[in-house]
Amino acid sequence: MNTAFERRFAFRAWHQFRHEWWMQWGLALIWIALLIAQWWHGTQVREWELPMPPALPGMLALLILVRSARADAPGNVEIGSHTRPLGCRAVWLGKVVFLVLALLVPWMLRKVPDGLHFGFGTVEWLAVLGGHVLPALTMGGLAAVCAAAGDSGRKAVFWGLAGLVVLFLLALGFDLNGKRSEEWIVASVIWSGTMLLVWWQMSVRQKWVPMLLVGLSIAGCVMFCRIDWRTVPLKPFTEAKLALHVGERPNEKAQELWSGLFVTGLPADHVVSVLALGDYSDFASSGPNKQRKSRWMSQAHTQVLLPHYPAGSLWHGEQDVELRESLKKITGEEPKAPMRLKLLVQRMECVISHPMKQRGQQSVLLEKGLRFEFGVNWLEREQQTWFWASMLQRYPSLLPRRGMERLEAVCGVVPRENLLMLLHSPALREVRVAGEGDDAEETYFHYTHPGPHMDLTGLTLKQWLDESTLDIWRPVVRGAVELELSAEQLEKLLKLPQ
Repeated sequence: MNTAFERRFAFRAWHQFRHEWWMQWGLALIWIALLIAQWWHGTQVREWELPMPPALPGMLALLILVRSARADAPGNVEIGSHTRPLGCRAVWLGKVVFLVLALLVPWMLRKVPDGLHFGFGTVEWLAVLGGHVLPALTMGGLAAVCAAAGDSGRKAVFWGLAGLVVLFLLALGFDLNGKRSEEWIVASVIWSGTMLLVWWQMSVRQKWVPMLLVGLSIAGCVMFCRIDWRTVPLKPFTEAKLALHVGERPNEKAQELWSGLFVTGLPADHVVSVLALGDYSDFASSGPNKQRKSRWMSQAHTQVLLPHYPAGSLWHGEQDVELRESLKKITGEEPKAPMRLKLLVQRMECVISHPMKQRGQQSVLLEKGLRFEFGVNWLEREQQTWFWASMLQRYPSLLPRRGMERLEAVCGVVPRENLLMLLHSPALREVRVAGEGDDAEETYFHYTHPGPHMDLTGLTLKQWLDESTLDIWRPVVRGAVELELSAEQLEKLLKLPQ
């Protein structure tokens, strides 16, 4: 007689997959519909909220997973409603394939649009998808084990409640972008692998408690270790030899940090910011609880751009004000030992040079994972022209840190990208400056119309805009340099008026 057990393994696994789909196709379609609704709502520019709890799709996915894992658990003698003699291994594989195709693949596809248009290659895409899959595996593996563990209704309730408690704790603590993200990632991989193996051993009726205890112990120990593959040290700046000068300004190209303290040797378009001097940094507040500064650019970033515009142009508008703490506060009244001054060297690069004859939106890929977009909001609003700008960052959290994230190891925070917007009007021989410093993903900036020129010469708004160019500059990190301030130099500096 040709029984089910005489069928090939692939056929039996395929039969189980079809059975899973037949039993749960309605819930699976609702799950996919909820994901599409969330994605669609995220693409709309609307003030209304989607009438759906954000966690609803995740809860539905867990319900589908629990129903699948619980229904054919070998130890389940009360709820085994559709167990057939297909073989434990075929049943387990059919369930895994169903859960991957019905839950994991739609979840991955839902996240794909977030990484489009950011210049990602194969490695970055694998990291993007891995960053989304890992939390799902961490929580899904736990749900599968808890669903399959109970061999009676009472034990099923116990494991279900225990699983909910652990899931809640995982949801609160899971963070792939926090300060201990590397430990979380490694522990999550171990946790997920352990849960899948335990579920497998449950399905084939093997002892699973020892493996569960060993896996959880290793994952717990990892959280107390220091694992860091994402931190990449800042490369040293070697394009020129920089030096410190104390006293009068040695030349026009020297950049002044504090009164009487200058940095010499900077190439054209290069500027430095103070990365660290004692507890002080241009990028963060002082003290133990550091907060990043939304605006850290200084007047030096604007001054290095003067050669790019006609000599004699009138510069006006918003200016970055020097907000460095006094040296006395940083070094003390009478420093007795030399101090190390860490400087971040940046090069000012033009992101966009946009003729104002064109009014449309523009988007520029600055580097992998970093895209800049801007456009015109209003040409005329209270005698001002308004623009909006966004710096969109989408770099995978599983790969080494890039850009400003590399500064966290030195100054204690991840500085925000700053931009400098210049509106150049050759006919008026002027350059208008608009600073950008709001700590939000989308920022607005504006330029006041040249009212006196309009009143005296009859200049129209269209004429002014048509002959003007909007230049947006960005400081790009070129490296770091560490210089020493001797006790004698500090003493001399502190005697100068600050």
